[in-house]
Amino acid sequence: MTTMPDYVTRDSVLAILRNRYADATDWEHRILERLANDVRDLPAEDVTNVRHGEWLEEPDRYMHWDCSRCGYVAVRIRLDYKYCPHCGARMNGGADGAAG
Repeated sequence: MTTMPDYVTRDSVLAILRNRYADATDWEHRILERLANDVRDLPAEDVTNVRHGEWLEEPDRYMHWDCSRCGYVAVRIRLDYKYCPHCGARMNGGADGAAG
């Protein structure tokens, strides 16, 4: 089973190190400074939040589906769209697939 990587911000890690720094001894200060420098030198990943949605069939209209995220109406070719062409939501009915 493949797991998705967890992404954290560099600033959040540096904040943790700063909090530890307050009660640290001299040699711990040196270690924390080295860790902070290593964190600053880490390469940045190009990540974005993924929005999930699903196509909801319109009961009153033949072959029309609405995006659950933005309400975009797709006609006939709904199954060909893996992403909503209007809002970019991934059409897999994921955890945040509810409208809104």
